[in-house]
Amino acid sequence: MAAHARTSNRPPFMGPDATVEQWMTRSPECIAMHQTLVAAQKRMVERGIRHLPVLDGGQLVGVISDRDLALLGTLAPEKLASMRVEEAMSGVPYCVPPDTQVRQVARHMATRKVGSAIVMDHGKVLGVFTTTDALAALAELLRPSSSDAEPRSALRHISIVPR
Repeated sequence: MAAHARTSNRPPFMGPDATVEQWMTRSPECIAMHQTLVAAQKRMVERGIRHLPVLDGGQLVGVISDRDLALLGTLAPEKLASMRVEEAMSGVPYCVPPDTQVRQVARHMATRKVGSAIVMDHGKVLGVFTTTDALAALAELLRPSSSDAEPRSALRHISIVPR
C-alpha cells in the first residue's frame, strides 16, 4: 500500500507559527465528480488515504472521505457501484492557503468536527491537511527537546514484589 509522501523539509521543532504547508500531504490524489464510489473507495485503499478532493474540470467542488463511503456501504452497499462521487461528496470543503498556521486550522477542524482541510493556492489543490497531520504536528510540538530530557538515572523505577 503506497502512502503519500509528507513534506520532508520540516523544521526540527515546530514553533507556534508552523504552517499547514509544513505538515500537509502534498500533491494529493484527487477524483473527478463523475467517477463511481467504488472507484473512489478503490483509490483510497490502494493509496492508503482517507480523503479525496473532488474535481470538476480541474476545479475543486467537494471532498469525499472513507467515512462517507463506509456510511453509504453500511446503508446501501448495492448502490456503491452505481452511485457517483458527486452524490456522496461533501460540497464546499474547508480550504486554506498554504501559509495558514497549524493552530488556526486545527482549532477550526476541532470546533467544526472537520476531518481535513484542502490546501489551495490560486485555485490549485496543493495538499490535504488531515487530523493525522495535526496529530503529527502536535506530537512534534510536545516532543521534549534534548535539554528537557531527564537523564535515565534520574528516572524512578518501581518494582512490584509479590507477597
